[in-house]
Amino acid sequence: MKARRLTSGIAGVATISLLGAITIAPGGVAAEPHAHAAAAAKVTVGDNFFSPSKVKIAPGGKVKWTNNGKVQHNVTFSGGGFQSGNFGPGETVKARFNRAGKFSYVCTLHSGMAGKVKVVG
Repeated sequence: MKARRLTSGIAGVATISLLGAITIAPGGVAAEPHAHAAAAAKVTVGDNFFSPSKVKIAPGGKVKWTNNGKVQHNVTFSGGGFQSGNFGPGETVKARFNRAGKFSYVCTLHSGMAGKVKVVG
C-alpha cells in the first residue's frame, strides 16, 4: 500500500512530498458554525464518490484518502496546484494542513467527484 503526504506551509499553501514539492491554492467550502474540528479525518474514495465529501479539521490536522474502489482515482486541488497523481485500489493519499483555510478538490478522472477540506483555527 502506497501513501503520499501533503503538508500545508505557513503561507497557507499545501505541498506534497513525493519527488518534490507542488503548491495548491485554497478553494471554497461551506462552514458549520458550531462544529468541533477534528485532529484527523478519513475519506473513502469509491468509484465516483468521496465519502464524506466535506471534512473539517483543526490546524495541523491530517486527512487520509483511501481508494476502496475498483479503479484509479486522484485528489486534485482547485487553482491548478497539487495533484496527487493516480492511485489504485487499496492505496492512500495523506495530507496535513497546518493553517486555517478552505480547500476544494476533485478527481479529474471521474466527472462529479468533488470534496472539500475546511481547516478551522
